[in-house]
Amino acid sequence: GFGCTQTSDASYVFGVGVSTVNKSDIKIFPNPVTSIVHIESPVKVNVSISALDGKKIMESSDATQLDLSGLANGVYMITVYDENNNVIKIDKLVKTSL
Repeated sequence: GFGCTQTSDASYVFGVGVSTVNKSDIKIFPNPVTSIVHIESPVKVNVSISALDGKKIMESSDATQLDLSGLANGVYMITVYDENNNVIKIDKLVKTSL
């Protein structure tokens, strides 16, 4: 401030919410989907499906696939989290009956 300086002791910060997995490592297919959507990831992931207004519709732990056949046709958001609940990827998911 007024020409004064002071140094604090070192602080260590852990768990800052940064995942070591890149969003490009996560594959979500098919999109658009009629019933089963598959999630491929190099690590275990948790997944949530939300409406466009942000309301969570479905959640799954250690997810490799989700059955969306009970959902109405439309656009949803799929959020993929790592085991520490850090967001890895958010994507638009289209549910259709083809």
